[in-house]
Amino acid sequence: MTRTHSKVALYKDQQVWFFTLLSILVALFALYVYFLANSVFEVVMRKEVERDIVSTSSYVGQLESEYARLQHGVNPALAQEGGYVVATNKIFIDRTDASLAYSRGQ
Repeated sequence: MTRTHSKVALYKDQQVWFFTLLSILVALFALYVYFLANSVFEVVMRKEVERDIVSTSSYVGQLESEYARLQHGVNPALAQEGGYVVATNKIFIDRTDASLAYSRGQ
């Protein structure tokens, strides 16, 4: 009886080791699949972000060229059409104590 009992105990130990190693193998495979899928997702997202950056950079370039074109069209005649007038009585501020802006109501 003792010999049968030791064989059963040995079989149980082997069974525990087998299922433990099988569980570890399945967990490692699941982690491998997870990290592989995550890597592919990150590569795809990086490509999309790079495409968005190129698109935005192109759009900014178009806006800058339009700004430069419109800036060259601004002149005194256009300003007068908009109701602007030349300022004749100009007031400048300096940093001395007698300056109106720095007197603080004194």
